[in-house]
Amino acid sequence: MNRYCQPGFTIIEVMLFLAISGVMAIGLMAGMGAAISSQQYRDSVQSYADYLRGQYSKVVAVENEGPRDSGAVCPLTGSVTDRGRSNCVIVGRYARTQDVGDKYESRPIYASQSGASWSYALGEVDATYETNWGAPTKIAGQSSGSAQVSLVMWRDPDMGYVRVALDKNQVTQDSLGDFLNSRKSLPTSQADGEICIGAGSFLSGGRQSIFVSQTAGSGDAFRVGNAGEGCSV
Repeated sequence: MNRYCQPGFTIIEVMLFLAISGVMAIGLMAGMGAAISSQQYRDSVQSYADYLRGQYSKVVAVENEGPRDSGAVCPLTGSVTDRGRSNCVIVGRYARTQDVGDKYESRPIYASQSGASWSYALGEVDATYETNWGAPTKIAGQSSGSAQVSLVMWRDPDMGYVRVALDKNQVTQDSLGDFLNSRKSLPTSQADGEICIGAGSFLSGGRQSIFVSQTAGSGDAFRVGNAGEGCSV
């Protein structure tokens, strides 16, 4: 009697197939996770850049409307005033970090003229921002645990030019006037400032920064680029 043997896989072949399939599945999942983390990081960088550009646009195209019945109070006079039809005007924006650099608050900068001189004041916080996925920010060279970022954007009320100042120290009501006056004569060759955007342990490479041009026009005041060595601190 002839025996019929049905072809098939041995137990060793089946186990080998399952092992290879498992390794491939793990690799695919790891690759997908890395791609998702990378996309989240890029989204956080672009969102942060858009926030800064939005603040800058409020300086370039500042609106000083504010009739008396709106309750708009000039912090330099403490009284309701018709901004744009008085000597109390909005000339800029101030944004600064909170916590570890993933939260920001911003407020207007007021100016009032007396004779040939100007005095400045910070308005109330009117906007807040939190980076996507909690990405921390810092100025290049800062340690991550003590990151403080201050951005002052203003239009000089006499000369009309727009300046952007990046600083590690918080600007206060008392220091605002000296801060702005000390930056009236920045050279056109002033080096860009760099704000690093961290990604924790989710991204092993390809870090990016926002480069701040202190004398640039609205189109390139905040530029996204590859992070420099100062972001590795």
